[in-house]
Amino acid sequence: VILCFFVLSISVLATEGKPETLKITFQASGPAIAVTFLGLQIANMDPDYEIPSGIVEPGERKTQRVHDGHVFKVRAADQSFAAKLTVGINGGSKDQPFSMHLKNIDFGGQPFELKHGEEFVWLEPGQEVGQLTGEHVFHITSAKHTPAFAIEYSHDEEDEL
Repeated sequence: VILCFFVLSISVLATEGKPETLKITFQASGPAIAVTFLGLQIANMDPDYEIPSGIVEPGERKTQRVHDGHVFKVRAADQSFAAKLTVGINGGSKDQPFSMHLKNIDFGGQPFELKHGEEFVWLEPGQEVGQLTGEHVFHITSAKHTPAFAIEYSHDEEDEL
């Protein structure tokens, strides 16, 4: 029943003129990271809903096709940081067809730094930042100024056919 609801929700999200999917690549730049799918932002889902997406070992990458409103938790295997990523599709722009919202959910922990373009933003526990983007790699650095992980947004070639 949950799977049917999930598939039905995805099909309802598709709108004419905007891509239905994009690709997100998670890369562990420091310690291994655990990536967990938390569901759809706009769906009325159980707040405890979590599906493990996988462990990404240092230096490795994990790419997956995602939809508008998908939410992920990224946590360091050594518990040194935790973040929540909300993925979006911005159908109104060819230059910035995606949106990215990143929140520091390590409430008992340290800030981390997001590098986007040539700008750097520190996110204290509980803080969130969002922006429109095109194909881009966002780098996250720990409070100790060491690389933590990266998130790459790219077009889904199958969606463009």
